[in-house]
This record gives sequence, C-alpha cells and structure tokens, in this order.
Amino acid sequence: MGFFDQLSKKASETMQGAKDKTNKISTEMKLKSKLSEKKDRINSLYSQIGQEVYVNYTNGSELISESISDKCKEIKELNEEMKSINAEILALKNIRVCPHCGAQVEANSEFCPKCGKKQDEAVENN
Repeated sequence: MGFFDQLSKKASETMQGAKDKTNKISTEMKLKSKLSEKKDRINSLYSQIGQEVYVNYTNGSELISESISDKCKEIKELNEEMKSINAEILALKNIRVCPHCGAQVEANSEFCPKCGKKQDEAVENN
C-alpha cells in the first residue's frame, strides 16, 4: 500500500507544480497584454501630439497647448504603469534588476553576473 500512496503523492505534487506554472504563465500573459495596450495608447498619443503641433504650427498658434500638455502627462503616467508591470513580470520569473548596472539578475543571486557588484539582498525563492 505504501508504494501506491507514494505514487499518488508524487502525482499530486506534479499536478500542483504544473498548475502553479500554468498560473504564472497566465498571469505573465495578462501583464504582457496590459503592456501592449499601454504601448499602443502611448503611440496614439504621440501621433495626436504630432498632428496637433503641426496644425498649431501651420496656423501660427502656440505650439504647446493645454491639450498637448495633458497628453504628455498621460504618457508619463502610462510609462510609470508600464514600469510597474515590468517589475511584476520580472518578479513572476524570479528575476530582479541590478541597481548598479540595470542587468537582469536571478532573485537569489548575491552578485550581478554582468558587473559583479554585490546585490543589496538575496531574495528567497517562492
């Protein structure tokens, strides 16, 4: 009976591992989709700003209107949101960014493989 209990336990652990991995992949895909939507919105805003600046230029109007300023603020906010989403994606992959050189480093590494600097604190694996 012990053999079948061990086999059942191992199968259960394997299925749970697969489920966890699937959940991570699903979450990563959702985050990447959000990133894509934000990038598309930023490109749209850039286009609108360019068109408005050109129209203002041809009309001899002020180049930086309140509308352009609002769009620039929205782009800044979207970039901050994207930075946060990228951090979430890296955390899902158990990766962090080296504060010294910006390279991606495994979360539990003590030193950066690119610049060799000691990392602030090693993070335990989940």
